[in-house]
Amino acid sequence: MVNSIEIMNLTQYHGKKEVLSDVTFTAPTGNVTAFLGPNGAGKSSTLQILLGLDKTNSGSAVFDGQRYSELKYPLQTVGAVFDGIGGNKSRSVYS
Repeated sequence: MVNSIEIMNLTQYHGKKEVLSDVTFTAPTGNVTAFLGPNGAGKSSTLQILLGLDKTNSGSAVFDGQRYSELKYPLQTVGAVFDGIGGNKSRSVYS
């Protein structure tokens, strides 16, 4: 079980455009945490970095201090559903 999700000083650029600027927050276990913002605020970019689907220019996004790629059983530890059709080519879907 994950005890916390930590986003620390996350900054990301797409080309010369800064899409995330020094984002920092903690979502502890046992609490409902809403991640809200207008279109283009960086919500999806932050979650994609957290799930190892995109890279960051600086900062970190971790589950209990471990990046998604470092989790022993990531697909049994973390679940996520993105809107839209299809999936990321680096992930498999199991029924």
